[in-house]
Amino acid sequence: MQKKIKMLFRNKPTIGIIASICTIIFVLASTFAWFSGTAARDNEFKTDFDFDVELVDEFEKQETVEPEQLVPKKVGVFNPEELAAFVRVMVFPVAYQTTDDGQVPLPMTDGIELVYDDANTTTTFEENKWQLGDDGYYYYLGTLAPGQTKEQVDNDELDSQILFKGVTIKFKDDETKETYRDASFRIVVKSEAVDARNGEYRVSWWNTDKDTAQVNDPLKTIDEVLQTLAD
Repeated sequence: MQKKIKMLFRNKPTIGIIASICTIIFVLASTFAWFSGTAARDNEFKTDFDFDVELVDEFEKQETVEPEQLVPKKVGVFNPEELAAFVRVMVFPVAYQTTDDGQVPLPMTDGIELVYDDANTTTTFEENKWQLGDDGYYYYLGTLAPGQTKEQVDNDELDSQILFKGVTIKFKDDETKETYRDASFRIVVKSEAVDARNGEYRVSWWNTDKDTAQVNDPLKTIDEVLQTLAD
């Protein structure tokens, strides 16, 4: 089942553990050529111990893809460390054109929509699912148990931690599609994780340790759910 995801693009300062992967998608004429790659992946540690939740970004390379064709792309997380963790993930497209002078960024418009396949998302704050906040992040409403492995991911033992398993870029109309003809897209996936003790996530993600860290939904209820799960 496909779910449409409304993307919010806001720049927010981040503190904590960050991992990002860019999957490069080349758009050629009326068809797409998709190439899998890890063009950018960074981890920053802001705690007094090494802590690294692994970002899963599995992509099946395809030389050409028709417009609005579903392409398998598995995005999620697992936790190989010794402490339980909370995590949030942001996914957004970036577009550019390659000219004789180099790569020229293109603005993203409301006419572009990402549609995710088999998305484990919720709009009613169900535990062990991903809830979209109004800051553009998907929050996993559960704790990532320590000691998880990539083998468990491969064996579908951690399916609730997978955000989605496929993606389609759709255009609102022919005019929008024509605007991005011969453009290239990157689907950027960024994760931020923090250990699940007390209110550590509030400090890392929202720069406060107060119970009133969030006063409006959906972040208010996300905070309440995570607080009940915190060690």
